[in-house]
Amino acid sequence: RSLTHILPEPVHVTGCEMDVPANRQAPIAARLQLSQGIAADFDFRQQGKQKIAVNGKEYLLELPLKGDIALIKAKKADKSGNLVFAKSARNFNPLMAMACGLVIAEVEEIVEIGELDPDYIHTPSLFIDYLVLA
Repeated sequence: RSLTHILPEPVHVTGCEMDVPANRQAPIAARLQLSQGIAADFDFRQQGKQKIAVNGKEYLLELPLKGDIALIKAKKADKSGNLVFAKSARNFNPLMAMACGLVIAEVEEIVEIGELDPDYIHTPSLFIDYLVLA
């Protein structure tokens, strides 16, 4: 079991410089999407959240989660920065690339432009600032 399934409320670490809330993956992913202006429908049971009404339906207000720098790992990239991820790396790496101002991608292989099948590109080069060969 993960910590978020055991604790019903966010955890706040005191006595140090960090304040770390415990969140489930779905709200984190939704907040990352919000940072790019992608609408999300919230129906999470969290206490203390501000509620807003839109067209007569009540929603919980979640603020966008915007990062400064993302370090992501990809299986393959072309020289322009289009990325292909392996397995579970597809879960959050594309969202992090879209939600952060500076994105550094560590890749196992860099190929020439045009060698990647466009149907299998998980993150387009628009979101990638730097490529580093692993």
